[in-house]
Amino acid sequence: MDCQIKDLTNTIFEAIRATKAQIDSKYAGKKLLGYALCTDDDVVGVYHVACTEDWVDERKEHYKEIGYISVEWEQSGDDTLFDSSNKIIRNHYDTVKENFPTRRDARFECCVSALEKARAEGVFENYTHLSVGSTDPCDHLEFLETKGIDRMNPPKLADELIKALGFHEYRNQ
Repeated sequence: MDCQIKDLTNTIFEAIRATKAQIDSKYAGKKLLGYALCTDDDVVGVYHVACTEDWVDERKEHYKEIGYISVEWEQSGDDTLFDSSNKIIRNHYDTVKENFPTRRDARFECCVSALEKARAEGVFENYTHLSVGSTDPCDHLEFLETKGIDRMNPPKLADELIKALGFHEYRNQ
């Protein structure tokens, strides 16, 4: 990985840990069902969203899959905590133009690795599903999201999330 983004995973991880602490405080006593990092198809920036069980329960009668569709979630901490990460991401995007697909995928991988590290270090409970996804994904980003879901979540949780998102076809690629 090039020197511009070698520390990106840790920078994102620190923002995840800080926003998760804010979410825990803001929604004290509420079960966190989901936490996601959202980006665009070029992975030029990242922000986070979350959903608690209570928030999902209030909406699922009218939108059965609401607990799995991160772009619909309305709960979060302070996204300015991702400013350092976004500065690195944007600089990486703006300054190096060759081999774009590989470089885009490297930025996406940093997001997945940061959430994977957060799960491993106990930032999230095993019942909280984690994902990284694009707000309007192309097939390739859906493929990367599926692979990330499988890495960041216990198998049963990953299966539920991939089924709800309709991403089964990407598992065999």
